Amino acid sequence: SKVCPPLQTQNAAPLVLSGIREGALIKRLPGEARVMLPVQTSGGEGQRWWFINGQPLDATGATTTLTLDKPGEWQLVVMDEAGQTAAASFTLQ
Repeated sequence: SKVCPPLQTQNAAPLVLSGIREGALIKRLPGEARVMLPVQTSGGEGQRWWFINGQPLDATGATTTLTLDKPGEWQLVVMDEAGQTAAASFTLQ
């Protein structure tokens, strides 16, 4: 359907998220209210959909920059057109 992405195809390169590691502890620079965190994907197929703590982001490309200003637990998920996902949970202090 138009709503659901197609099932993963066998020949799709694995979708890999980089720029943030699972379990990372991110610290803001002294005097800075927010963190700008560039992240990107490799592999995968077609358009990307990015989500932070379950909320969709406007970005649809292979790269985006997160702007985070609230300390706490965060989860970043990216999905490609083949239905593959990559995710990382991290903490902002």
